[in-house]
Order: sequence, then C-alpha cells, then structure tokens
Amino acid sequence: MKNVDQLIHSLIDSNRQATDKEQQQIVVHVAQAPLSSRPVKINRWLRQELEARGVQVPTEKRPSVEIHLLKRIHFDGQWPSGTTVAQFTGDLHQTVQHPDVQIWTYRWLGESFAGFLAPSHIKNVPNPEAFIFVAYSADHGVIKTSFQASSPDAIFTDAFENLVRHR
Repeated sequence: MKNVDQLIHSLIDSNRQATDKEQQQIVVHVAQAPLSSRPVKINRWLRQELEARGVQVPTEKRPSVEIHLLKRIHFDGQWPSGTTVAQFTGDLHQTVQHPDVQIWTYRWLGESFAGFLAPSHIKNVPNPEAFIFVAYSADHGVIKTSFQASSPDAIFTDAFENLVRHR
C-alpha cells in the first residue's frame, strides 16, 4: 500500500483533519491515479437501458471504467457522447486538481475513500449538474466512480461512515 493510501486510512481511522501538506499529497496522488478497470458484469437493468438507447454492449464483462462511462453518457446524460476513457480520466484528474475542490475522507461499505467535489466544467450535456464528484479507493489505489451532482447533500448520506471534510 502506498504512503498516501496509508495516510487516507489513518485520516479515516482517527477522524482527524488533514494538514495542508497532507491534502496536497492526496491531490497529487489521486490526480495521477487510474480508474478501475477490473472486469465487471453489466447488470441486466443497465444492459436493457443501454440497448433501449441504441447502445449495444458486446460482452457480458467490460472494464469498470467503460461501464461507468457508458452510464454517465447514455443513461445519466452527464458526459458528451463520444467521450473516450482517456478524456473521462482527464476530466476526473482535472476535477481533483481544481483550486476550489472539496476533499472528504470516509468509509463506504467498509472500503476507505477520499472523495473530491469541484465545480463541473462539463457543459452542453443533457443533464449537467453544478459539481463533479470523484471517489478514490485507498484500498484498491484506483478511482472507483465519478458523477455529476447538485451538492454534497446529494452525495453524502447516512450510509457514509467516518465522514470528514478536509477543505
């Protein structure tokens, strides 16, 4: 486990505020992190929704990042059609580095995360929201998910444990 991932675990375990230096270390680390590419099965509901929109998904399993991107483009309408995985990754790294980014640490279903919320720069899409949220897993060293959201309250519910906002 990398030092920054250990730092995120420590912040969650102790519920303490990260120093400015620690926040910067986390930003630098996550701004270079890959998106999860583990093969996952596309659930029936999402496959049917995509097919109803004219999107054929050729196999039962796809890299997680591809499924997330298909959902954000075709179901949520939060990214432009034709966005590539590389462009999506760039958008998420840009979000993490935004000067007004809010940084959170938390546990979700037993997994340790750093979350980043910054004003959205994605426009000209069917369902734009005010913010982009990026969730980085310190357990797996990858960005697990990202989506647009209207506010922190639209993201953080009672299911989040040890939730601390650092900035």
